[in-house]
Amino acid sequence: MRKIIVMLILTAIFVTASIALADNEYVWPIKLTPDLSSRFCDHRNGHFHAGLDFRTRGKSGYRIYAVDDGYVYRVSTAHNGYGKALYLRLKNGNIVVYGHLSSLGEELNDYIRKKQMQDKKYCQNLFFKPDEFPVGKGQNVGLTGESGSGSPHLHFEIRSPNNLPRNPLKAGFSIEDSSPPAFEKLAVRLYDDKFSPGDPCKIEFPEIKGEGVEYLVPDTLVGTGEVALAVSGGDLVDGKKFIYGYYGLKMFVDDSLVFVMNSDSISYETTGQIDYIRDLEMYGIAGNRGNQDNDEGVFYRLYIPPGAKQYFYGGFKDYDGIINLSENPGKIRQVMIEASDEPGNRASLTLYVKTPEMSPPLPDFTSYYKFADTIEVDFLTDEKIAGVDVEYRNGMIDPFKEISASLKTKTWRRIGHIAYLNTVRIINPYKKDEYRFRCVSPDGRISPWIFFKDANEISGLKVYGSPGRLRIDYFPDSIYTDLTIQIQNEAVAFDLEMYQRGIGLFSTDIIEREIYGPTWISIKNGSRTVVDTVISLYPVYPEKIAEVYSPDYSLTIEFDEGSAFFPVYVLPSLGMNAEIMGMEAVVYEVRPLHLIADSPIRYEFDLLKSGISPDHLGAYGYIEKKGKWGFIEKAKGPKIVFPGLGLGRIALIKDDSPPSISGIRPRGKIRSRKPVLSCVVRDNISGVRLESGLEMKIDGIWIPAEYDIDTKKFRYKVNNNLKVGRHKLEIAAFDNQGNKTEKTTYFTILGR
Repeated sequence: MRKIIVMLILTAIFVTASIALADNEYVWPIKLTPDLSSRFCDHRNGHFHAGLDFRTRGKSGYRIYAVDDGYVYRVSTAHNGYGKALYLRLKNGNIVVYGHLSSLGEELNDYIRKKQMQDKKYCQNLFFKPDEFPVGKGQNVGLTGESGSGSPHLHFEIRSPNNLPRNPLKAGFSIEDSSPPAFEKLAVRLYDDKFSPGDPCKIEFPEIKGEGVEYLVPDTLVGTGEVALAVSGGDLVDGKKFIYGYYGLKMFVDDSLVFVMNSDSISYETTGQIDYIRDLEMYGIAGNRGNQDNDEGVFYRLYIPPGAKQYFYGGFKDYDGIINLSENPGKIRQVMIEASDEPGNRASLTLYVKTPEMSPPLPDFTSYYKFADTIEVDFLTDEKIAGVDVEYRNGMIDPFKEISASLKTKTWRRIGHIAYLNTVRIINPYKKDEYRFRCVSPDGRISPWIFFKDANEISGLKVYGSPGRLRIDYFPDSIYTDLTIQIQNEAVAFDLEMYQRGIGLFSTDIIEREIYGPTWISIKNGSRTVVDTVISLYPVYPEKIAEVYSPDYSLTIEFDEGSAFFPVYVLPSLGMNAEIMGMEAVVYEVRPLHLIADSPIRYEFDLLKSGISPDHLGAYGYIEKKGKWGFIEKAKGPKIVFPGLGLGRIALIKDDSPPSISGIRPRGKIRSRKPVLSCVVRDNISGVRLESGLEMKIDGIWIPAEYDIDTKKFRYKVNNNLKVGRHKLEIAAFDNQGNKTEKTTYFTILGR
């Protein structure tokens, strides 16, 4: 027995030593070997993660400790978010936060329970004076739990005196870690000219090779204008199977530092920019949707987009990190990306970029043919070429790969000079999503890439861009050589030639010419009309008020002066009938789908204009990272009005189904005089109303029962002995749409 006790003491000493702090300023908030499931600045839906999440072995009830002398500054209780949360203000002015607790200590628990019962309200936000609940360094101040969101764990934050979250692993706490960060994907935005976030660009995901501390993109990237990069992957920790967000990122171009990010501190005023600072569009294309790890598939921009207001950019400013290839035509430039973590482990990713040295094929003669399993491309060049590089990819997120092709060249006489007719023949035994080729001169110079797709697979019209450059793409379902486009609305009317931007793709760019409102687009091949449609598009600018309308004016979107980060066209669709979660719905698509706003956008649905009944109707937004719809607001009279911080898919969904209440306990006869009162409350459409939509009474007296949003359990542990005899348990639940369910049951406590 004595040996066992000695071993336990030695184990405790070892554990304590392994988590000791470098500067001994604070004690750890929990006496478990640190096992972090989330780190500071990790990605969350709509905000940064502001602290550390400690795993608690899947259990609740571990003691938590005051990291230094101070006092209880604030306590909050909620069914979601941090659940039961304790805020201590320390003697140095810093604030520490403990979230998802099961207990706040007997004295505080009693105080809060009385306040909840007095207000008949579970959710509380209480502040205290320094002399009300003082605490000493190392004092037990509560127990871990799973209140709020998530399984059992401890959420821990340290904030500056003025309430700015700081990275605990850079502010007095540290963990042992020898594993470097990792690189998974590189997203490349290639602009024809200058970078502007709202302008059209080509997107590629080149192959990354390597592991450990050195990674490489083997193929040199070729572009004609400016390049913007974003990287996904993250930090690894010894022995862990999941990935954390990057702590630090740097980018060098030809050994010059052009971008820095170090996640040391954030501001609550700008945390909503997370899906702007991270590239939400790249996540939408290539992210790992539905994965439980919030940081997997998230792309970190390696440049500072306009309007980004983050502390962690270290003095760099808007547009830093953008690579201008036109500054050094033909020169190969080295780009090195360095990722680091808090303990100082590093990894690097190297790539090379350059501009083409040859002119592209002549634009007035390019043709594409497909027969059986063979593709042939004919094109003219003004100089003789020695060969072509041909590549393909099966999907947008795949890197381009080499495919074999043959080249035939012959002289082609033109007025005034000789050109060369080239035929590239590609054997295509399998379906490919996209092809590209470039010319190679006898001395090794290369042309820009020419892209093409199988037009029969993707025929249709696409409109996107900004007031500076609006692009209209048309993939015809037949072979054409000459197309024209007519643009007309109440204010403008003009015709343009469409050019072949890629084989099988016709485009036109409308430069610095504003188009506003419903607009008729007609595309013609000679006298034959091949497209005849009306779209609605509205220019939106930073520091300007703008109004956007759906084609039938049933939806109005209002931007204030601070909403837009950059100039962009907004294109709302008509509402389309659909079925979502088994309910009737009307879906609107407002493009660009991944546009994030800096200040709220006002949405207003006029249900009279749309002809939709307001009864049991609500607005829902599509949460791409979760792959599901989330309730926003219900109809009030003939309108639905709500603020939003982005564009995307919005649905009007009818929900007349009330929540379900099941599994009520206890029932029948029991012996415990301090039973746990519980049930399961679910609502699969608009969701349970958390703030004021749950109610539990025992013998007519309201009690502060707690709702677990993950397990859907609604429960209360009786603290004082109930009387022997029969008791009445009443439960009521509202959903966000206002539908209500009530259940009543009885149980009897047996006496001795």
